[in-house]
Amino acid sequence: MNALTFLLLAYVLHSFAEVLPNFNRCNMFFFEGKVPSGFSSAFCNICQRYDNIYHFATLYDTDNRIPVYSAYIYKESAAGGRHDDWKIEPQLADQNWPHDMMKIRDLVEWGNHQMPRVTGIREKVNASQAVNNDYTHQSYDRGHLNPVCHQCNRSAKDATFTLTNAAPMNCSLNRGGWRSVESARENMKKDCHNETAYIITGTSSTVHALKLHNRVAVPQYVWSAMCCKAVNGSIISNAAIGDNLQCIVTNVTVAVCEARLSQWFNSKISLFQGLC
Repeated sequence: MNALTFLLLAYVLHSFAEVLPNFNRCNMFFFEGKVPSGFSSAFCNICQRYDNIYHFATLYDTDNRIPVYSAYIYKESAAGGRHDDWKIEPQLADQNWPHDMMKIRDLVEWGNHQMPRVTGIREKVNASQAVNNDYTHQSYDRGHLNPVCHQCNRSAKDATFTLTNAAPMNCSLNRGGWRSVESARENMKKDCHNETAYIITGTSSTVHALKLHNRVAVPQYVWSAMCCKAVNGSIISNAAIGDNLQCIVTNVTVAVCEARLSQWFNSKISLFQGLC
């Protein structure tokens, strides 16, 4: 088996992220399978797949090159380390390119072996999404929306390292108040049936103060909402909003979070379709 064949086989068997017309293939990451409503149809639906398993769902804003939200299930404890092996989504640049969530250099290698050869890959990727260079010499973290600490195994952790699941976050917020929000969910989910909590974490992608390299929006706010069924069948829900400029976190209800989102996106937003 030559190197190219091995590389392509590894793509097929290892990591995929699919840009799709809807979330039907990965609606299991939304509470009761209900996808949030009110967001623009111009945003892109990504079913994030890795090791032949869907791990979470992302709504992506290609104009501002950051995710609107990522939806996932926080079910088990999440011990283990992390790495910074960040990938991009080829199909955001061209629907005819591989489904694979991969490093840009691997995508260029793929293009070099097509007949005819695919050119202009870096330019098309740069035009459609954030790349690693956008975060160089910047004071902002690549802030996970679906965080590594909420995943229970190596495959699930690795799947979060796509730049379609990250937005520029103030270092003080990401490593301080927002980290506390992520940690608090550990205790909250213990009250959920089967310890299964449905979480949607996102940004105010259309409300931003600046753009990194005049490309990637720095959202003014980040937010997160959780919903689950308690053991007795009642509904447990909560939300938090983080100010990415002032580095302040405010705990709110889901209804208040939805009201703020409706203002930011100029549309009536419902995260859990009235179930939470």
